[in-house]
Amino acid sequence: MEQSTKFFNQIPVPIVEADDLNDFEKLLFSEIYTMANSFGSVFPSNAFLASRYGKSKKTISVTLKSLQEKE
Repeated sequence: MEQSTKFFNQIPVPIVEADDLNDFEKLLFSEIYTMANSFGSVFPSNAFLASRYGKSKKTISVTLKSLQEKE
């Protein structure tokens, strides 16, 4: 596994402590949160996120929808 020391994901404490989020929801949130904080407004594609985490685009879509519903 190739590792980069240039970037790391940030997970806000309320997200870590959220009982209604599963581990992948927390991870995906942290990815988007970190990109937004690092680069400003960011809109990664579902294909990019799916490839990055070894998931299907459908899984990414379902997870993003779940995060949106949970606000």
